[in-house]
Amino acid sequence: MNIKILHITTIDVGGAYKAAQRIRESLQQQNVDSTILFRNKTKKSTEGIEYLDSFLKQANSKLKNCINLLLSRNGIIIREALGSDISGHPSLKDADIIVLHWVNSFLSPKSLKKILALGKPVIWIMHDMWPYTGGCHCDMYCGRYQDTCKECPLVVHKWGKSVSSKNFKDKQKVYSQFNFYVIGPSRCSVKNVQDSHLLKNKMIYYIPNCINTKVYYPRNKEQVKRKLQLPLEKKIVLFGADNAGTEDKNKGFAYLLKALECLDDKDVFLLIFGRTSEKTLQNIKQNYKTVGYIENENEMSEIYSVADVMVTPSIQESFGFTCCEALACGTPVTAFGVGGLLDQIEHRKNGYLAELYNSKDLAQGISYCISHSEELGQAAYKKAQQFSYEVVGKQYKELFESAKSNYYRSDRCNRNSTNSKTD
Repeated sequence: MNIKILHITTIDVGGAYKAAQRIRESLQQQNVDSTILFRNKTKKSTEGIEYLDSFLKQANSKLKNCINLLLSRNGIIIREALGSDISGHPSLKDADIIVLHWVNSFLSPKSLKKILALGKPVIWIMHDMWPYTGGCHCDMYCGRYQDTCKECPLVVHKWGKSVSSKNFKDKQKVYSQFNFYVIGPSRCSVKNVQDSHLLKNKMIYYIPNCINTKVYYPRNKEQVKRKLQLPLEKKIVLFGADNAGTEDKNKGFAYLLKALECLDDKDVFLLIFGRTSEKTLQNIKQNYKTVGYIENENEMSEIYSVADVMVTPSIQESFGFTCCEALACGTPVTAFGVGGLLDQIEHRKNGYLAELYNSKDLAQGISYCISHSEELGQAAYKKAQQFSYEVVGKQYKELFESAKSNYYRSDRCNRNSTNSKTD
């Protein structure tokens, strides 16, 4: 069955883009035609279609986002009143199936409605909680998405409290008119969707994100240490995150700093990739090195491989690419037992699951993984094969074939029913 898949995501950076790109590549290995449509690209080398391909479109998009910000009266929960109407774009007309990823600052509920009204199968992958909340990406366990997102705790001023409720009602109005598929990249995200007021009645599936295990695999630790000029005698503790990096409170770097205070400074060396701030780095008491944002995946694989333990102290995590990538490189992971990390880490088998917010337990996990790094690393590498292109790409292909088949079967039934009424 020939299928044309169109992925839609806002921009070519971040975890959602990484997921979309990897799913596209995994589908191409399954001989499935798969393309990405972006609002805009930050790099000329990015493969895919750019929607804002003219000055007029760019200006119009910026104006709409400015109006959304003005309507928000709040810097965290944005009013999602306006978005780009992309329903008439040739790539959507040409697609058999439309896959939504992270569409913030691109699609509003109104513009989403026009996509759903095209009558094509739509699959929405939950890279964060935004599709079923009043506007937050991580609810920090407030749980209000299970009701109507009233009195959002993230909105400080009382006169802005209605923003999340308005967003919620806009989504509810659109979602109630159409059926579509919802994918959770972790069992936890699936459970959240099932508990949500907005999406609980949709067709919900668990399919994890994927990584290229031909790129992420164990490298020679000593050689990489010499290449990166790291101390050969030290145990390497690794931390990293995209976007805000150490400054993203959800990624939990502050908990790692507290955990490191419980460890012997003489034996531990902290290695950090991603974005950092000088103010935060001043709080590190151990010897450390930062390598910045690494775009080359082979270099990233080497960095994972050089570590004795990867620490991922996220407070909430829909999947956790850094965890999966580290496991594939034979590096055990210590993390709080939350979200998608629960699907990847088997406690004391390929890593350590610490109690949420407990830095002492996190420190115990770091020590445990360092002490058992080799045996845990072997189990980590084996576990990561579950998230390979081959395994996950096959799952997506099967879902897409089923979605297309069911759509055309339903379409034929509707046409037959219409014809019989006409006759």
